[in-house]
Amino acid sequence: MGALREVTLMPMTINTKKLFIAGAVAIFVVVLFQFFFEIVVKQGAASETYSPQHDWAVSYKSGGFTYNGLSAVQKNNVVLQRGDSIFVQNELPPGHPLVVRFLTYHKLIEIYQDDIMLYSYGKSDFEKGTLVGNGYHYFYPMVCDTNCAVRFVFVESENDMPLYAPKFELLTPWEANSDFNATRFSSLVFGLFLVVFGALSVIAGACASIYGVSYFRLLMIGLLSFSLGLWTLCYTKLAQIFSMNLAFNTSLEYVSLLFSAIPFSFLLVRMRKGKILRWKWYVLIGINAIGILVFVALSTLHFMDIVHFSRTLWIFHIYIGLAVIALIACGAIYNRRMDMSGKIFAVACFVFVGFAMLELVRYKINQTEMFGHNLSDNSLLPMGTFIFVLLLMVSFVVHLSRLQSHKAERDLLANIAYLDSLTGLFNRAKCKQIFEVLDRGNSDYAIMSIDLNGLKYVNDNYGHGMGDALIKAFAQALKEAFEGIGTAIRLGGDEFIMVVRSEHHAEMDQALAKMAKLQKKRGAELPVPLEVAYGIAFRHELADKYSAEQRKGRFESEYVYDLADERMYAMKSEMKSNLVRK
Repeated sequence: MGALREVTLMPMTINTKKLFIAGAVAIFVVVLFQFFFEIVVKQGAASETYSPQHDWAVSYKSGGFTYNGLSAVQKNNVVLQRGDSIFVQNELPPGHPLVVRFLTYHKLIEIYQDDIMLYSYGKSDFEKGTLVGNGYHYFYPMVCDTNCAVRFVFVESENDMPLYAPKFELLTPWEANSDFNATRFSSLVFGLFLVVFGALSVIAGACASIYGVSYFRLLMIGLLSFSLGLWTLCYTKLAQIFSMNLAFNTSLEYVSLLFSAIPFSFLLVRMRKGKILRWKWYVLIGINAIGILVFVALSTLHFMDIVHFSRTLWIFHIYIGLAVIALIACGAIYNRRMDMSGKIFAVACFVFVGFAMLELVRYKINQTEMFGHNLSDNSLLPMGTFIFVLLLMVSFVVHLSRLQSHKAERDLLANIAYLDSLTGLFNRAKCKQIFEVLDRGNSDYAIMSIDLNGLKYVNDNYGHGMGDALIKAFAQALKEAFEGIGTAIRLGGDEFIMVVRSEHHAEMDQALAKMAKLQKKRGAELPVPLEVAYGIAFRHELADKYSAEQRKGRFESEYVYDLADERMYAMKSEMKSNLVRK
């Protein structure tokens, strides 16, 4: 431990330039991965897809009325009810096998080729009133020598659903699976990363939260990442790589989406505690409570097959919209007084909202197209979700950095308060704390009172600078001799104390011998020898000697020190050195 005058207070600060560079590197990496994804898409995507939907005959049966052709449907603004049917038919080309791929939402499906039913999905769920899931379907028609008639029947399983007929794609059988995976490769990578990263963060955050509440943020970020990762895989229908239970995948998609609002609001509550007005913080708690209520209520209605998520999702959308307005209004997402961590968090939120708005536009465009739209396969939301979680982690790292900086500053200031500025040893204030700790326990200990000889003589004849050198030389000898054995303290002037606990009593003689050698070595560089007088007293020597009343407010360790001091003066009086009398 060096002298305090050599210690410089250098608080850790967030280097915004380095942070900007790190952000630029992260963006470059994302762009690089996206370029790699494009290469994968080109290698795995089908060389050619045939989408003949505008040549197909379309009719709708709704409310007892039949509408033929797209123009009639659009003119009457059809909204589908449970049991309404969509009929699509055409002739497939002969000569080579094809696969028909299409995406449906909550529809019972029956496919006929030349009036023979070759494919069916969702009939049992429709009849029982349970959820009919969303997902991609693959139909392998029989190969015909001539054009063969194919008829698709889609029956709506929910009420008040928007009119949306599937987008059909014809592919070769050997390219059907690779095309699906390749064209969604970036979403697959982002989704899997969010799930794995979220799971690891939840485990790390849960374990670390035992040691500090700051890691609660990591736990919430992990839950948010995990839920958004699951939602990404289900929303892009990539969950079908792992599960072909479309009803389960669809339920998981809605549950993970609704649940994601809970860790996000918990994260905000934790981050803004003590940083905004109390009533605003209570608003955050209220938003969180409403989010939990919405999640539980809608999930209960869905899994009891009373009202499925597809019909109640508007409630969640209203909740999110009002919550965002309230959060912005009360300064929970952004305000000018935020630190760097809070500002990065605000950027993350605005980035995610921006990507979500783009996705909403894409979704609305798809709804206006009777047979879907090319945008349906090009969602940017998985990338937006990935960037959102990445920025949340950057915000958390910056937050931890600030905490470590503040802790280092507090520790340094605490050390300044309890260190002797000349020697770097503990001072009188720290000695009082140590005495309090010693008196709270029942263990034995030794106190050595030490007095440096000749300080006044050196100050008078060689100046106070040389006197300081004398004090520092002995302090270093004392510290080095008793290192790992006891605690060295300078009370002031030429007075020192050494406190040694019972487990090191047997080592004291060896330490004293070492101290004598170091005194001789260091004293050779000074105008006078390094000489000290010392006395040692043990707690057990005063056992039961002083009751609480007899101590008169003093520590028992102070009486032990008094005894050691008496023995020090006895040793000094017996010394024949000339420095004792100078």
